Amino acid sequence: MGYKLNSKIKVISFEGLPGTGKKILAEHLSINLGGSLNWIDYPQNSFLSDYYLVDELNGLAMEVSLLLQRRDILKKVLQPGIFSPGPFITDANLHRGRIYASCTLNAEEYHLFLEISSLVLDQLPQPDLLVYLREDPQVVKSKIAKSEYKPERDIDREYLENLSQAMDDYLLNLPLDNMLIVNGYDSSSEVITSGVIQEIVNFNEGIRYYNIGKG
Repeated sequence: MGYKLNSKIKVISFEGLPGTGKKILAEHLSINLGGSLNWIDYPQNSFLSDYYLVDELNGLAMEVSLLLQRRDILKKVLQPGIFSPGPFITDANLHRGRIYASCTLNAEEYHLFLEISSLVLDQLPQPDLLVYLREDPQVVKSKIAKSEYKPERDIDREYLENLSQAMDDYLLNLPLDNMLIVNGYDSSSEVITSGVIQEIVNFNEGIRYYNIGKG
């Protein structure tokens, strides 16, 4: 099936809990639109297992490490010819670190992280479309229990619930006009994946909801 994306949408960013299928959907989108996939290499990050266990000693170091990775990815957007032949597709965005840090850091560390984040990221481009995959934390926990990636399997349910609430509180209250909110995405279904891709392709502006299986 051929897809033609709105020409104004050059940078597409994904957000959602671990295990919601962000990368799988992004890979399908990249194949169908001819875009470039620019994903953070989480398995190579030495802090990650401690981070998912919310290690109080390494939390700030982890957040700053990921922040710098996001910066390096977003800087690519400024390179000539980066949007040929298709969009720039990524999980790096200006919001993610602030959401996660609110769940992993104490108040003093979080304030420091926000200052660092503003210095590092605020001069970099915002996405033209933010795709937020929303899912119930209990459903996510059952999905990641089968993951081959151990740090994901070890994520605590309470942490997922806190993170889910933090994402809603942050993202749903941003003054954005470029967000597609997908409820109930199932990455194992080709029909559902095609439907979400079509929603992305048809996106123009505003805040749009796509509720899978709810008509």
